[in-house]
Amino acid sequence: MIPLIYSLNSIRKRYKATASIVAGVALFVFVFSMVQMLSNGIQRTVVRNSDPDTVVALSTGADNEMSSFIVGKQIADLLSLPTARIQEMLREFVIIKMYATPDGQPASIAMIRGVPENVYRFRKEFRLLAGRLPAAGKKEVLVGRSASERFAIMKLGSQLEMAPHQTVEVVGIFQCADSSFDSEIWGDLDMIRAFFGRDGVTSSLRIRMNPADMPTFIQEVKKRGFTLNLQPEPEFSRKQAEAPKQLVSTIGIFLGFFIALASIIAVATVMQTAVDSREREILLFRRMGFSTSSIVVAFFREAALLGLFGGTIGVVLSLLLTLYKTTIMNVGTWSQLVVGFSATGEIVMYSLTAGILAVVLGASLPTLRMARYFRHAH
Repeated sequence: MIPLIYSLNSIRKRYKATASIVAGVALFVFVFSMVQMLSNGIQRTVVRNSDPDTVVALSTGADNEMSSFIVGKQIADLLSLPTARIQEMLREFVIIKMYATPDGQPASIAMIRGVPENVYRFRKEFRLLAGRLPAAGKKEVLVGRSASERFAIMKLGSQLEMAPHQTVEVVGIFQCADSSFDSEIWGDLDMIRAFFGRDGVTSSLRIRMNPADMPTFIQEVKKRGFTLNLQPEPEFSRKQAEAPKQLVSTIGIFLGFFIALASIIAVATVMQTAVDSREREILLFRRMGFSTSSIVVAFFREAALLGLFGGTIGVVLSLLLTLYKTTIMNVGTWSQLVVGFSATGEIVMYSLTAGILAVVLGASLPTLRMARYFRHAH
């Protein structure tokens, strides 16, 4: 077996070729890791705060709260069921609105949530960070921390136009454990519904009950043919995360594919040049008694080391993104969602492996050509 020091010296001596390969792999791994971290960040943001003790009810056929339409009779029928052992219920109305920004930046699409008074008790993670809670009967709202930080028009004390000739004041900034709620505007349920001409309409019900009673309750609702779709909140949240995750993954796949392809072609070109320039070294190894397979292993080992170096740089750069948050469009609700980049050990390992495989794959063709050419050399 050719010593490892040979591969390390070869990388050091051919520093220009090494730098070009490492830079290409670092870029590929950075994009690969960034997409995985953003996708994981979306999952964590949307699914966080999901309570296994809570059932979410939407109208039949609705795949999100904004498209759901529940009326009072449906709620009354639901509560009349013998299996409705409800501990607490939350009625909410959800709608989106586009807000123009005064500084010429792209418009902000915010999700507005009409909430009843028991929301602050129902959502145990709720924390008021600044200001105060809206006063009853006044045109006042709360804004989530993420929305307040990202959008200049949603600061404490700002005036927001909810509907024509209907302006509300932001009197408080809240947080719900960095969940998707932190990107929303909350106001009194009846006030928000009245602004949009939806009096008496409910978008979603959140029903807290014993998890052991959920299957029977959901099954009875289906059996009686109620025009409501019930599902545990964790399951509902995972489905809400699918659309934005799919969008990010699709963009990442196309972008990563072309960067990876460019990296593989660059590696193949550089490695072919390296093989051509090392003809005397290869012949010397053959005369020293090293087999062709040993030389092939040495070349692949060198490629793997380059992939590891480039991949490490790409991963380190991508980890810096965990310090930042970005705004994405939730294509399921057409609202803007503020999410962070969330790294895991799995993402780091997958990214490093992808970088190594990209270089090894690029080195395969010139290395195998070399093996065939020098197989019978002495």
